[in-house]
Amino acid sequence: MARVFITGFPGYLGSGVVERLLARSSVQAVVCLVEPRFAEMAQARARLLGGDPSDKTSRVRMFSGDIRQAGLGLPAD
Repeated sequence: MARVFITGFPGYLGSGVVERLLARSSVQAVVCLVEPRFAEMAQARARLLGGDPSDKTSRVRMFSGDIRQAGLGLPAD
């Protein structure tokens, strides 16, 4: 099973990609890099798609970061 990492969620295109990926049985999880300013919107959108980002077993997982920063703005650990 695959894990897929995407950016652009919860935007229009990113949301569409996540929805289609979740429809595939071969995709174990979709990991989304979400800008902090869109965190609440992303959590709401993930719940609409059937995922709960606060649940560690959810197929939709989110990390707060920014593609414009070194290391995607993620902590080193």
